[in-house]
Amino acid sequence: MTSQVSFNQQALLISGDLTFATVQSVHCAVKELAQAFNSDIVVDFSAAAKVDTASLALCLSIQRMMADGCVVTYKNVPQEMILIAESVGVAALFT
Repeated sequence: MTSQVSFNQQALLISGDLTFATVQSVHCAVKELAQAFNSDIVVDFSAAAKVDTASLALCLSIQRMMADGCVVTYKNVPQEMILIAESVGVAALFT
């Protein structure tokens, strides 16, 4: 399954698989959209299908991209991502 990123009212909706095979294209899309962010954003994973450790790397990358005073909030985070984050000590990212 492919993945897509859409942007609507300061929210990013990530859909499809978010794995090593797809995360690079998602990262590029988020990086292009990042220029449109001028305030806090929400990253919504409600349409994400499959995730692996690459999805967590994407979240950390988004945090770095938005570090200039913008708060990033994650919504509908898949349980698998939370477990991965807990195992590497970054679970606070999703709280």
